[in-house]
Amino acid sequence: MSLPQVGKYKLIAELGRGGMADVLLAVTEGTAAVDFTKLVVIKKIREEFADDLDFVTMLMDEARIAARLNHPNVVQTNEVGQSGNDFFLAMEFLDGQTFGRVVQRAKNTLPRAMHLSILSEVLSGVHYAHELKDYDGTPLSIVHRDVTPHNIFVTYDGQVKVMDFGIAKAAGRATKTRAGVVKGKVGYMAPEQVLGSTDEIDRRVDVFAVGVMLYEACTGGRMWRGVTDTDVLRRLARHDVPRSPRAIVDSVPEALDRICHKALAPRPEDRYATAAALQADLDDYITDHEKRPPIRRVGAFVSELFADRRTAASAVIETQLATLTSAKKSQMSVVTITPDAAGDVPQSSSSAVSLTFTPSLPRSIPPDDIPTNVGETTGAVTQTNTTPSAPQHAAEERPAPRNRRMALLAAIGAAAMIVAVVGGRNALRAAAAPPTVNVTLRATPDEARFSIDDGPAVTNPYVAELPRDEKMHRIRTFAPGYDDKDQQLPFASDVSLRVSLAKHPAR
Repeated sequence: MSLPQVGKYKLIAELGRGGMADVLLAVTEGTAAVDFTKLVVIKKIREEFADDLDFVTMLMDEARIAARLNHPNVVQTNEVGQSGNDFFLAMEFLDGQTFGRVVQRAKNTLPRAMHLSILSEVLSGVHYAHELKDYDGTPLSIVHRDVTPHNIFVTYDGQVKVMDFGIAKAAGRATKTRAGVVKGKVGYMAPEQVLGSTDEIDRRVDVFAVGVMLYEACTGGRMWRGVTDTDVLRRLARHDVPRSPRAIVDSVPEALDRICHKALAPRPEDRYATAAALQADLDDYITDHEKRPPIRRVGAFVSELFADRRTAASAVIETQLATLTSAKKSQMSVVTITPDAAGDVPQSSSSAVSLTFTPSLPRSIPPDDIPTNVGETTGAVTQTNTTPSAPQHAAEERPAPRNRRMALLAAIGAAAMIVAVVGGRNALRAAAAPPTVNVTLRATPDEARFSIDDGPAVTNPYVAELPRDEKMHRIRTFAPGYDDKDQQLPFASDVSLRVSLAKHPAR
């Protein structure tokens, strides 16, 4: 089976499935079908949403913003395009890990100076996005709204990148946030995201989010540790924000505590006005009180921390690409990557889709009347306040020795940037397979229905998670006035089926 393509890109691995997008590893392809030049990451609308104008518009909004961003601390988008029914973004391949995963695996070994240095780089990328203007000089007024550890990427050579502008607020977006819809992750939200209208949200919500990460760098734990999402929202609405890490860890220097206190000011007018202003104070603190690590040391730390994954991933990527250039390429297929059992994969979707919480918070409702349905999402995956605990910082800049199992399946990064590949189906099955498969069934005409193994009729389209049993299953498609169609498919991997029924011959 030859490999599928999106535009000029040949797909070699499925990296993640989000609320509305698939993220895939691909290679650029030139003439002769083997002249690939580099690895890229493709983010495209999932098949069942390809005909949904709202989802396509949302991806195009993200693409419009991402295509304009060109900064060392922002993930680069190389191309935005359409191939058949596929709308996609082609982004740079990054070899590294999300900051959320780095924090989780490092535990108590991530030096504070390194942690602060990474946040300084984040602020540089965020400020660049805030300041960006359109070609005619009009400010784009970009606000990320989801600056969190899972949307920051650290490469094995020490680069720091902000990624996923999928829910960014910007001038000229075709899609608008509805009243009562709160976008972002609860644990990093600013008070005005909870109570304010979309028009009142500006760049200072991103400053607050970095302030939360700064607080966690100082205390070695979650800022809202032990507080439910509902109570977090209530406290934000009352401007009841933990602002002083020194109150938790008395060894935090006063100068750093003051910076954190200002970054987390509940009222935007009391906060740092720009990310650059916060970065300037943070850089002065690092210069005066810490020893800033060079970029190569940051890369070495992350490389050593994930040595098992990096070694295994490099081997399988080389194998996959070598196979692609050989006569065996016809035997290759897109494979699905599953996390290993180590439990240090970020909780967020690898496709880095926007997470939309809907607590319905009109300004007239008192804080204690906030509804409790904050775990619901729209067009996304359910995730509420699940970022791993930040580390306690150690004096040494090297992680403690680990005796980790070498994983055959290795993930590289997350969000849209998690990258790992295996060389074939046997390698995939050797690892622990997920217990379910995603089944997507679509048919024309619209009134068509499906049955699985002669069970009850189900709707069209049909999207569900079903048990992975490696067995063949009968899928029957039927509609009044049309010929039925039967197909046998194994539930060994994700199933995506499109059926077009033929009308009965006229009598």
